[in-house]
Amino acid sequence: MDYWFNFLYRSFTRSDPYTRVIHKAKPKLKMIRTIKQIVRGELLLQLIKILLLLISLLSWSSSSAIGGSPDEGYVLTSIWCEGTAKLSDAVIQVKDSNTCQGDKERPNRALVLALVAEPELCYLSESPTPKDQSAACQQKLQGVTISTPNFNVESESSLDVYPNSYFKTMRNFASNDVENGVKKIRFANSSLASALIFLSLSTLGSRGKEIGFAILAALAPTGMYFISSVNTSSWTLTGTICFIVSLLRVLESRGKSQEFYVAGLCLLISIWLVRSSRFEGIPVLLFFAFFLVGSLAFRKTHPIRNLIALVVLTSIFASLVRFMFTSTFAAVDIPLLFLSNLDEHFMQKDFSFILSNFFELPRFILGFFGSWGFGWFEIELPQLVWIFATQSTLMLICFSFGKSSKNQRHTFIILMTVLCGLILVVHQAQGTKIGSIIQPRYFLPFFFGIVIVAAAKKTERYPNSLVITVAILATISNSIALRATIRRYTTGQDVFISKSLNNPIEWWWQFGPQPETVWLAGTLAFAALWALLIYDRNKNEVDSANSPAPELAS
Repeated sequence: MDYWFNFLYRSFTRSDPYTRVIHKAKPKLKMIRTIKQIVRGELLLQLIKILLLLISLLSWSSSSAIGGSPDEGYVLTSIWCEGTAKLSDAVIQVKDSNTCQGDKERPNRALVLALVAEPELCYLSESPTPKDQSAACQQKLQGVTISTPNFNVESESSLDVYPNSYFKTMRNFASNDVENGVKKIRFANSSLASALIFLSLSTLGSRGKEIGFAILAALAPTGMYFISSVNTSSWTLTGTICFIVSLLRVLESRGKSQEFYVAGLCLLISIWLVRSSRFEGIPVLLFFAFFLVGSLAFRKTHPIRNLIALVVLTSIFASLVRFMFTSTFAAVDIPLLFLSNLDEHFMQKDFSFILSNFFELPRFILGFFGSWGFGWFEIELPQLVWIFATQSTLMLICFSFGKSSKNQRHTFIILMTVLCGLILVVHQAQGTKIGSIIQPRYFLPFFFGIVIVAAAKKTERYPNSLVITVAILATISNSIALRATIRRYTTGQDVFISKSLNNPIEWWWQFGPQPETVWLAGTLAFAALWALLIYDRNKNEVDSANSPAPELAS
């Protein structure tokens, strides 16, 4: 009996096709398997992981004041106000509600609380050095109503800058108590990300734990900041991460299994999240779907399998082309059909313009790790933040690159080339220099996809020494960035970061723990999450030490 218990336990942590045959033949063993998981603490470990990531994200969600993330005023107004317009009618109709009314005197505008429409203006414009201005000025905005034209409109034309599903969903949390509503939205986004990320990773068994290291390293600190915010990038980042992880599981499944169905569910949820939040996220999903299907489908000479894969690839490519020529890059108002603009700018700008942006590419990529700062880029993060964050992610990427086959190395080079090429082309299409308008967060989902694919393609597991080093660097980077962000809004950054966050304090939420407690909880939870991931990976070291990833090694 103990032999069968051990066999069932290994089936939960390892991807084994023979395990799925036994489950299919003897469904009653699923109940025994579940009991064994609980006894051995596997299910409990997963719940603790979700809880620790949630605490880390909630700490980040409390670190910034209302309006702290880019374009948050627009996003909040679009949540609080529901505007519609017909294709033949240029007049925007604002639905009257308890939180927003249409402006009767001025068309195409809405009357909404100033703390919703313009929450960031007081601490960005009332001081010559915005980073030194706390968010205490928001007290003056309490109960003040203003008229604004800046909100998303649901229409049959291109008036909508963002998809409306995100705003419709979050509208359930809107209320006249703006602070309470914002906290609920940030809590919802943090909870969704915590549960969905680890649920999708669990479908890959022991290899999912390896990918989890790469995801957690890449998240700190920029990904943590945006996922826990009100910004629509939260759903795009969460959806992209879980889409690629779930798609790996679905494509590798050789039959129907419990993991296959869970991964399929995560895949559908991820697609909906990305489609509901930002338009530019869809091409990223289509690109990686095309890439992964193409790289995994033709590993074996099977005519029927190859024919199905060819049909799927053709459909994905057609969808990608159709989307590119009919939609917009809403995030920066760049038409995806930018070829005419590209020709125009190439005529107006000589070769030195694109060459100048090429030399600035490292500056843009370092923005993925926080070198540009947070907020409206007025928050100055210590240089140690992005140096440690870059180093931790780069160490994992370099190991994955070195422990991959020649074909997989070529794949990584191609993906990085595509990312850099997109950055240059989009800047050229707009005629802007790197560092002026287009923000790194627009390309962050693509970068996360590269990190996940690199971790999934390696043939050896990360050494303990490497993972521990990465954990220390990522934890320090995350902790310093979190503290600097809290400091910016509580007193302004003219107060040293080393001083207590509780005293002096000019602004803080009306409810919840004190700033110093939030920072300490976020730091310890993030460190504990790394420790738990390392423990969970190593507790089955006898069974899986230095085991390759046969499904992806090629």
